[in-house]
Order: sequence, then C-alpha cells, then structure tokens
Amino acid sequence: MDDREKTREQLLHELTALRQQVALLEAVDTRQQWVKEEWFTRARQQAVVAALGQRALVGIDLATLLDEAVVCVADTLSVDYCNVLEVLPDDHAMLLHAGVGWHAGLVGTATVDAGTASQAGYTLLSNTPVIVDDLRTETRFSCPPLLHDHGVVSGMSVIIQGAQHPFGILGAHTTRRRMFSADDMHFLQAVAHVLAEAIRRKRSEEVLATRSRQIEAVRMVTTEITCELHLPTLLTLIIRRSVELVGGRDGHHPSLG
Repeated sequence: MDDREKTREQLLHELTALRQQVALLEAVDTRQQWVKEEWFTRARQQAVVAALGQRALVGIDLATLLDEAVVCVADTLSVDYCNVLEVLPDDHAMLLHAGVGWHAGLVGTATVDAGTASQAGYTLLSNTPVIVDDLRTETRFSCPPLLHDHGVVSGMSVIIQGAQHPFGILGAHTTRRRMFSADDMHFLQAVAHVLAEAIRRKRSEEVLATRSRQIEAVRMVTTEITCELHLPTLLTLIIRRSVELVGGRDGHHPSLG
C-alpha cells in the first residue's frame, strides 16, 4: 500500500470517527431538548393543578369549576375532547355534565352507559384509572356512541370521588392514536382529586345549610308556640275552663294578665 492509499484510508477513518462524534452530540442535544420539554410539560401541569385548587378554595360555583377544569385539561394535554361524566341517581347511566370539543347540544343532555358498554363505565366498575391506546381494538369494554360518533381513538379516564359514592368520571380523548404517559395520567388524577375535594366540600356545605334551616324552622315554631301559649294566658285559659267545668255562678275568674 503506497502513501497515497494510506492517507486516503486514514482520512476515511477520521471522517467516520467525526461522523460518530457528530451523531453522539446530536443525540445528546436531542436528549437534552427532550428533558427540557418534559420538565416544562410537568411544570405546566403542576401549575394548572395548583390554579384549579386555588379556584376551588375560593368557593366558586361547582358547575363553573367543572367547566374550567375540562378546558384546562384539554389545553394542557393537547387532546381533542375532555369530559366530566356524572353518575345519575339510577346508577345505570352517566350524564355529560361538562365537556370540551363535543358536538353542540350534547353537554348537559348526552348520556353514556355506566357498565361495560363504555370506557367511563368500565373505569367506574374497575375502580382504577384506564388508558386506551386504540379504541378500535379494545376488548375490555364496548365503544359508546358518544366516542364513536366523534372518532375517538385513544384516551384516559379516572374516577372523581364524591362524598359517599363516586361522583363520576374525568376523561381525556384524542382522534389520533396516542400513547399517554404515566405523568399524563398522574396529571389527570390530580385534577380529579381537586374536583373530588370541591364536590365533597360542596356537599358538606349543603348538609350544614340544610341543618341550619331545620334548626331555624324549629326555633321559629318554638317561638310561635311560646307566644301563643304564654304562661299567664295558658293559666287563664285553664282557670276559665275549670270554672266552666264546675259551673261558676257568674262565670268570672281572676285575671292573670
């Protein structure tokens, strides 16, 4: 091998090594960028949960809080749909109480099955968070018309606990296949926890308000009875009835007024 070939071979070797170093640097840079984006995403999710928690603490109307929650979840997770489904009194269905992305007129009227005929129902029955990678191949439960009609493919759902029984389900869905991360699920659970605390607080306030009204009603009735049967008046009535009973001469009796 002459010097020319040796030089060429050395150059090729050095070029290969250089390419490997560039690839390594690009990989490191990509990794650093991914870590940075993940950190930003987690920080944003935590900020959203904190903001919703603060809103709940100031005592805003529950319906308003639910509406704000679905908007925040949809925006933070970049999903097409988000919903809060409330378990109806018969426990057989859930009402679309709040939502983002759904066809006009469905929020407040649409219902889904509370059993295995829906993702929400399965979540409720299994009492555990549920992630769906592809609803088209799902075997644990059926695809409800609400999700089918909106072309839902992937999604997550968690339980919103209530005072005594589950209030309902918080769900997030996309029309494209997506692999939700554990952090995404933790975020959804954190929002559901904020809503659950707000619901329990609201129910407690309602119970206290009902008891206060009952106590006030009893007080008012007691006051009326006291006014109507004031002791002197009561004694006067007793004496009058007694005189009438024994046949008093003139029907007169001493006054206690």
